Amino acid sequence: MKKLLSILAATTMVVSAPLSVVACGDGTGKPDKDWDFDSTAIDFKREIGRVYQTSLTRDFQDYFFTNQEDIEKENIFESISLSKLDEIVGDNSFVNLNTDSKDFKNFASDLEKLTNFDNLKKETDKEIVKNVNYKPMLVDGANPFDNSKIDFTTITVQKLDNEIFTIHFKTISDFYFKDKSNQKVNDTVTYQSSITIFKERNTSEEMKLISKSFENKIKSKEYANSFNFESEDGRIYKNIDNLDKNSNVKNQFLTAGGEVLKENNEWKEYSFKADNMNIKGSVEDFDLTNTHNSRDYIPYNSVPQLGLVMVDNPESMDPGVLGFMEKMQSDEIPESYFKSMATSFDASKKNTGDWDQLKSGDWSYAPELDNDLSDKGWSRAFNPFLDKKYSKVLTDLSSISPNFALDQNKEISENKDSKLMGIYKVETSGLILNYYNSFTGNTIDLQMPKIQIGIRQNAPETTKKIVEDFFAANVNLFKQMYGYNGSGSTTTNFFIEMPNSLGSLKRDTFYTFGEVFNPAYEQARKKVISKNSNYEKYLTSFASFGAGSGNECEYIKIDNNNVMSFYDANKLPHKTYGPYFPWICSPGSYFFSKDSYGVKSGLGGQWNFGFSMPLISIRDIKLIPNYKPVKAVFVD
Repeated sequence: MKKLLSILAATTMVVSAPLSVVACGDGTGKPDKDWDFDSTAIDFKREIGRVYQTSLTRDFQDYFFTNQEDIEKENIFESISLSKLDEIVGDNSFVNLNTDSKDFKNFASDLEKLTNFDNLKKETDKEIVKNVNYKPMLVDGANPFDNSKIDFTTITVQKLDNEIFTIHFKTISDFYFKDKSNQKVNDTVTYQSSITIFKERNTSEEMKLISKSFENKIKSKEYANSFNFESEDGRIYKNIDNLDKNSNVKNQFLTAGGEVLKENNEWKEYSFKADNMNIKGSVEDFDLTNTHNSRDYIPYNSVPQLGLVMVDNPESMDPGVLGFMEKMQSDEIPESYFKSMATSFDASKKNTGDWDQLKSGDWSYAPELDNDLSDKGWSRAFNPFLDKKYSKVLTDLSSISPNFALDQNKEISENKDSKLMGIYKVETSGLILNYYNSFTGNTIDLQMPKIQIGIRQNAPETTKKIVEDFFAANVNLFKQMYGYNGSGSTTTNFFIEMPNSLGSLKRDTFYTFGEVFNPAYEQARKKVISKNSNYEKYLTSFASFGAGSGNECEYIKIDNNNVMSFYDANKLPHKTYGPYFPWICSPGSYFFSKDSYGVKSGLGGQWNFGFSMPLISIRDIKLIPNYKPVKAVFVD
């Protein structure tokens, strides 16, 4: 247990272990050792959605552009035809069919015939049912789509030109699984697409050729790895929301599209528009890039490992910890300290500068970076040496676009991904082809099929500088929050700065960790940013080892003397581990977050880069039974 605590209690780099992507496929693998319901549920639903999207895309892709000649010749539809569409639209250009109408039901029946529900279930069997990590979530081991069907929720008819119509539609399907209480529940997945119908087969075939040529161009070696945006911001939701304007995707699509149209003289009067293009992603389809690897240890590993803050006998502390606490009590921490901190973190078997007194083996619980990579300037936190078998996102992207790959050149000056921080799997939609209709002389907008691509997040400067600045921002924040900027904290007594608004909290009353520490973090954050605005981009989340884990540091009490006590999920005093007694959890912050504060704001299922404070402990609670070194102080 002492060894366990020595791993946990530290000024840290924090990483969290991903669900194994190996234990799946044939059902014979072993469940992930760090199996967790909440993170598995997220992954389960994401995979259900992916299988559903992939299956229906395959069903409808051959009909994205079709024609009346094939409809009649191959009996594709019974109710859908150009004449029927013209009748429905009349003098309008856009008609949304009433779900209770005969036309809606007939069209839905026609569209449903294009789907292959059996194939959807087969793919779900292969990807979901046989994945050993998902078995606890299945209802009696059954396929999640058993007793389900594909329903159409909206069908809209749009007239583009004489004898050119587009049918827009959306589907929905239920899937069934067990929740955390082992009860059968259901959720839904949806799919949206369209079918454009021309009069003549030649025209629809031409559109198919253009769209296929464009997709091949986008997934070529020239373009597959060209999509990116530059930012050191770790808020994933924010990054995804801004991809439309911050990434180079639209410009790259227009450039690629222009090259495609130049390849055929008959397409010279066409052009592409990306004004209303959408780029859709999700937190679950993001992965930071570094040397992920499989771990048998606890989910949150601490690096560098500096030991505990021994408040009853600070002289016995590891010199590295003592040095850190002394720096916290100084008026200002020099930039050289953070450079040394980052350098030591990146070197797996050697320590330098202020950190050269660390004990041997202190780095063994990190996702290791080989010394030759460290010596060449690579950062452990961010690098392109991500193994596909430990990254579902990279695996998916390699399948979607075989030319998508991370540069594995170890020479940093020659590596095109030397500033890479993360990758996003996204779906693009809304690219428009300006099509000149020679029959009517009109130019109309034709929507092109959706395409999935990978987007890189690159650092504006070296990733080593990002690591240094992240450490600087967070050490300064916790220096403020821990009361080292005027509230009187020492190595043995800590005055956690709380906003005055928390002074009204009832004494000797249970409050959750977040209710007390989230406002403290936010107040410290604002103060630190007011002194150095550059720190804002590195202070985007708040987390804590122990808090939110179910049996650690769930609740806090503040007594009439503002002394703080910590309790587990059962509201019992914080556990004693052998000779150590942690009085406080290890507050910290992740680099990549879900764009929200709180103990669960960091990304689960990722080897996330982060920082956390040391655990405050005494060696023998029996010797000092009433000693509690943590107090709240309420300040503006």
